[in-house]
Amino acid sequence: MSPVKILFFPGLFTSGGVETVVMNIFRNIDKKKFHIDFCVPRDYEGQFDNEVKGYGSNVIEIPQIRHVGIISYIRAVKRIIKENGPYQAVHVHSIHNGVYTIIASYLAGIKKRIYHVHNTDDPSIKNIPVPKIYRLIIKSLIKIMSTDYVACGEEAADYIYGKKNKNVVIINNALDLSAFKAHPKIYAERFKEYLKADIIIGNAARFTSVKNQSFLIKLLYEYSKKRDNVVLLLAGDGSTRQKCEEYVKELGLENSVKFLGNINDMPDFYNKLDLFILPSLHEGLPVTIIEAQACGIPCVISDTITKECDLGLNLVKSLSLDDSLENWINLVNNMSIKKEYDNTKISKAITDKGYNVDDMIKKITSVYLK
Repeated sequence: MSPVKILFFPGLFTSGGVETVVMNIFRNIDKKKFHIDFCVPRDYEGQFDNEVKGYGSNVIEIPQIRHVGIISYIRAVKRIIKENGPYQAVHVHSIHNGVYTIIASYLAGIKKRIYHVHNTDDPSIKNIPVPKIYRLIIKSLIKIMSTDYVACGEEAADYIYGKKNKNVVIINNALDLSAFKAHPKIYAERFKEYLKADIIIGNAARFTSVKNQSFLIKLLYEYSKKRDNVVLLLAGDGSTRQKCEEYVKELGLENSVKFLGNINDMPDFYNKLDLFILPSLHEGLPVTIIEAQACGIPCVISDTITKECDLGLNLVKSLSLDDSLENWINLVNNMSIKKEYDNTKISKAITDKGYNVDDMIKKITSVYLK
């Protein structure tokens, strides 16, 4: 029996939380039953391209809406779907603009059109005239044109599909417990790289204004006045990285802030930390917070991030971005000594909350075959 062919639209598919979720699906799904191709709006090689091609999947370039306009985009995507198919399903990972992909899929004759929301806000539409009306129209089109509604959590589901929509399937941003676990040895040996570090703070996110890395740099500047030998590790890349690098130089923090770029070994990254901080302006359900807890790392997050990411291990505390830096520093001090090394306890918490990758694969498989 031939595998079910599914076409993914995962955004840029370079690095970030959505990409992590997409790759967890791709790596763990039964490839005898499902064949997955990827459509990406870029003309350069991404971080995961070679890996997915190694399994016989295709990475297909599509235009960016902002470069060609909505009508030309829909026509191009419709043509690409027909040329590379036939596909039994399309799986769109987006907030609002994915609706144009769903429309193109409908016009291309795709019967199963899955819309998967990963966030609780969309800064890309804030500069559009009358954004509230635009958002209302787009949300209505998403619900009309999609056959299956998926979201990473309740708040993300409510944001796009409406309060308590019973047709939404919640699929948690899960992770592979065989890879993410606490490794005291990695923590102990971190001083080979960071000899003078008493506290190592980490952040892993795409460099955009929403992820708010500049807040972290300012926080480190104030924190370093009170405590020596604090290091901030920033993993990821993106449009605001250069601006953040300039800010680091302006504050004289070149020896205290390390820009790591996109990294492949995330468990190794987390296990070197005393604390993970995510001060995002908004999030859906950040997989980084689940990953950090899986490695036993305490986390401080902005209160705009959904509480659904707290595994109940006493490793997550939130604070308002409007709160004083003094309060943030006090929380950093309190949380940085709360590492958890009991992997059995951690694994049970992750499984009980439904963040085990096996549960995610069961749910997404049922959506594909429904």
